[in-house]
Amino acid sequence: MADMLNKSGFGCDETRKMIQCEKSIYDEWCKSHNEAKGLWNVVFPLFDMIGELVGRDRATGKGVETFDDAIENMEKEMAIDLDKDDLFEDMIGNHLINLQSRKK
Repeated sequence: MADMLNKSGFGCDETRKMIQCEKSIYDEWCKSHNEAKGLWNVVFPLFDMIGELVGRDRATGKGVETFDDAIENMEKEMAIDLDKDDLFEDMIGNHLINLQSRKK
């Protein structure tokens, strides 16, 4: 809806919280924007609040991961974290061994 309102020919009825334009303009928009189909004469009572919440952010589909991708990525991140923990323990252990050998 926000994208429509940025284009010539579209407006917003602030009282009814609806898209305001000629039906022919709306139909033409829907030819290239399938996601807009079904918005004609739909009331958006929380549009202003949603706009404040998300600002200009838009879902583009870029960077989307499936459930399986998410699990695989989390497993990789956990493996890296475990490797870091082992490295940290090795560093501490070696440091303590070196201190003990210096005392002798």
